Amino acid sequence: MKGRIEFLDVLRGVAALAVFASHLLYPIAINPQFSDGLGAFVRMISVDYFNWGRFGVVLFFLLSGFVIPQSFKGTRPVSTFLVGRFFRLYPAYWLSIIWTVAILFLVFSQSFPGLQLLANLTMIQKFLGFQDVNGVYWSLAIEIVFYALCIALCLAGALEKPLFGFLLFAIFMFATILPIAVNWKIGTRLPIQFFTHHLSFLFLGGLIRDGIYLRKSSGAMKLAWVGVGLALIGLPFACGLTGSIPAAQIAAGQEYAFIAGYVVAISVFVAGVIFKFSANSFWSWAGAISYSVYIFHFGALKLAEWIFPLHGVASVMAYLLAATSVTLVVAAAVYRYVELPFMDLGRHVRRRVDLMPLSSG
Repeated sequence: MKGRIEFLDVLRGVAALAVFASHLLYPIAINPQFSDGLGAFVRMISVDYFNWGRFGVVLFFLLSGFVIPQSFKGTRPVSTFLVGRFFRLYPAYWLSIIWTVAILFLVFSQSFPGLQLLANLTMIQKFLGFQDVNGVYWSLAIEIVFYALCIALCLAGALEKPLFGFLLFAIFMFATILPIAVNWKIGTRLPIQFFTHHLSFLFLGGLIRDGIYLRKSSGAMKLAWVGVGLALIGLPFACGLTGSIPAAQIAAGQEYAFIAGYVVAISVFVAGVIFKFSANSFWSWAGAISYSVYIFHFGALKLAEWIFPLHGVASVMAYLLAATSVTLVVAAAVYRYVELPFMDLGRHVRRRVDLMPLSSG
């Protein structure tokens, strides 16, 4: 597609398919009927040694950090950015809520309070005190906070200054790691918030863009590599090797799988930026539909698992085929008939907003 950066499409496709694969295989990995043989193999490749879900989400965060600061353009950068993000994200997101709620009601007879559904329409429901109706939505709230911080940096004239991005990266990373280190060292019980750790990866993506991709200056390049180094050094703390992470955050015995997911995500992203992977038709397509794959696959998996209960190898194969087919077909349809038209509308509205005369008062 004209105007798209090929290696970003490759990385988007990889990230979306990694998250999908993680959730696709999880029911098999934890099914007691497959404790040996198939189940042990699936658990080994998807849970014990490498966390595909964390790899994919962190790769998405790095990608957003790379792309979003470049979206502030024109005479009204904040207004056009907000318009563009709204039309890019919310129509498909709202449709995914309907899809998820309908399937959960069909499969589990599960319903949701009206206030929870209304809160989920905002994409920041966790901050409003409501649970996500779809488990993958948690990362979208972090993206929204990043957008708000980018708007603040834009208004302050600091969005394109790598030093400010580095300072925010460091602040958010250490806001997570320092309490963990202190708890481990002196036995305190300081609260640990992984929200800030994930937010740091968004700013790391921007540092890598400025210093390694654009090479704005030698200073920007140094900040990027220092940021990559600090992110890697902090992972043993953030992934629970100190033994101070609550079990609800990182399951016991999976610390190395989480670290591997983070390390490979950072490495793949840096490699993609340096070597600029070429996208063939499949990866261009996978990158294009990656957002819909991410927000629609949860419902598709639940539907497939309901239709094909996991009782044997044949049912596993049917489940894998059905879940993959439904996810890709639905994602492709949503991209074609929802995402693309609303992105076009967003571009039209952005042009109108950008042409509005600036107030002289």
